[in-house]
Amino acid sequence: MSIMRMTSVRLFFALALCGLAPFYSLAASQFGDITISSEPSSAEKSHGYAEYRVVITNSSLSARHDVTVTAPHPAGSSSLIEVTRSITVEPRSTVTVSMFAPAGIYGAGLEVSVDGRVQREVVPASLSQHRYSGEPSVLLSKGASSKGFDALSEAAFRDPSRGSGSSGPTYAKASSELQVSAWSDNWLSYSGYDGVVVTADELAQAPAAVSSALWRWVECGGSLFIIGAFDLPQPWRGRKLDSAPLPTCYAGFGQCIVSGADSLKTLTKPQWEHAKKSWLNTSMPFQTVRTGGPAGTNALLTPEGYPVPVRGMFLVMLLFVAVIGPINLLILSRKKKKMWLLWTVPAISLLTCLAVSAYSILSEGLKGHSRAVSLTILDETSHRAATIGLVGYYTPLTPGDGLHFSYETEVTLPGRAYNYGYSQDAGYRTIDWTQDQHLESGWINARTPANLQIRRSESRRERIVIRQEPDGSLTAVNGLGAAVRELWVADVKGRIYVARDVAAGAAALLTAAPTSNAAARVDFLRSLYDNDWTQLASGAADPVKWLRPGCYVAALDSCPFVEEGLRGVESRRCEALVYGIMKESPDEN
Repeated sequence: MSIMRMTSVRLFFALALCGLAPFYSLAASQFGDITISSEPSSAEKSHGYAEYRVVITNSSLSARHDVTVTAPHPAGSSSLIEVTRSITVEPRSTVTVSMFAPAGIYGAGLEVSVDGRVQREVVPASLSQHRYSGEPSVLLSKGASSKGFDALSEAAFRDPSRGSGSSGPTYAKASSELQVSAWSDNWLSYSGYDGVVVTADELAQAPAAVSSALWRWVECGGSLFIIGAFDLPQPWRGRKLDSAPLPTCYAGFGQCIVSGADSLKTLTKPQWEHAKKSWLNTSMPFQTVRTGGPAGTNALLTPEGYPVPVRGMFLVMLLFVAVIGPINLLILSRKKKKMWLLWTVPAISLLTCLAVSAYSILSEGLKGHSRAVSLTILDETSHRAATIGLVGYYTPLTPGDGLHFSYETEVTLPGRAYNYGYSQDAGYRTIDWTQDQHLESGWINARTPANLQIRRSESRRERIVIRQEPDGSLTAVNGLGAAVRELWVADVKGRIYVARDVAAGAAALLTAAPTSNAAARVDFLRSLYDNDWTQLASGAADPVKWLRPGCYVAALDSCPFVEEGLRGVESRRCEALVYGIMKESPDEN
């Protein structure tokens, strides 16, 4: 009787706590005190991250449990990407945890481990697969779907010249099953989409954390389409392009389009095309591999001064072949000791292995090397920084601790690096989200240059302070936390000033530049994102032509806005460009 009563109590708590979870989930799986259900995954993606959220309930009255969730379940899985997260669940509590994976993992549900014991039962989960078409991926909210966005846009994109039943390339639709209020509060959840469409009412009623995640995603290059009239965040309002077919504001590397009218039926074909072009522009950096500057991709991947010692290794192998074969046989023949081949061959092989290892250590050392190229938009008005970058690693030995990044950083292989669930180099990769974004294994191997593409959104307080001295001269105080090699500043009237070699925390006199006034278009940052921005970040292009009044460009030989990733590196070479929007800037067209 007491056992039945205890079971009833546990069942009551499990049902009650599951009822509090504000998600539409698949069938829950029971593992003793632990109940786990998975939220349906969104549509397939061709780049970025896919988010997998699970709801874990502990119905025990007193015992806490350590739970580990792995996606996908190894049984029957052909995926070469595996993500894991562990969490301690307190008694009588429910937690929702998220894991992110580069687009394209396959498998049969989620594997669960409770208190170190792997469970036989698999948690049903909708695991997204990789999408290979070049069409942009667009997330439609419930409100956007109810207003007929899909049907109206398809009709607008139809190409009459191709026949009444055909249409040109449009977009891959992903209709959300959740209310916008239940959407993710992490911008990485939207990183796999090229566009997001919501209504003004939905966005106005969304929690601050959700709307903030959408703003961050836009600043990292996303395209947000709002149906109806909506008051955008204050820093964005002055960055409006009046010549656009629809009201369009630019923030960071992205843009926000506001239809104004609540009905989509009033939109013209050029206005629809404006939205589609914006989605295509968002996907552009993921279609090609950036070169990393005029030296080319290989220079980025293999840090200068640390080439793979191919010639030395080749000479050692030639010497090995000569000694173990003809020289060894000739000496033993003269001594009439050919039977000694049974021990001289293994001995010479052992000595050669030791020599190769010693040569490798002496020529390359034991620690790794890294190189980074990055471009950061530092918006001092909102205290947010959006960064895009490339990082390259080279290590003589495979690092046992892998790579570490924060929860705010998207880390993917450059360009179209995934092919039908498999990466081009066929490497098996694992990610653990327990403490941070821990790229445990498969991402970097010994003597193999590794290249990663990153996007990052974060809150930052760094800034460049411009002061006017009593004599009328201008000085710049470097508050970026790193030495500035060159600094170009445009005052509110567009006059350009320069300074060089400004140490962190130091002040430098600004001198007038012999160049025209700053007059870049408000959408130029978006064009940088679409094109090869590495040319600008590496100093191959002139940054002066990108200046706007009240902004500055700082060239650095370090990357304060890019995480190291690999711990304990021996050397790191960086080329970083920071585009700053000063707080006092009246950023107008």
